Amino acid sequence: MFEKLKSLLITNNARLKEIHHASEGNSEKVAAVRGTEVGQGAKAILCRTKEDENILVLAVLPGDRKLDFKKLAQAISCKKITLAAPAKVNQNWLVM
Repeated sequence: MFEKLKSLLITNNARLKEIHHASEGNSEKVAAVRGTEVGQGAKAILCRTKEDENILVLAVLPGDRKLDFKKLAQAISCKKITLAAPAKVNQNWLVM
């Protein structure tokens, strides 16, 4: 997925800088490692619908923003969204 995203950005002449660092799980810590403002980074949050735990939704938002679960549920026309279980996060999944 990372390579696909990077290719898309490069193809569309986006300015980018690739920085390798250990996973932190905290936007403020990652921003400090990168030497950037928190809002310049993006965080990805894997969620699932309450109606069907096999429906996964990847929300990507600026590092300084919080996910509004109600708005996300409305955006994809479902009743409720919650965080995906860690076991789901580690599964291989197909991206189309």
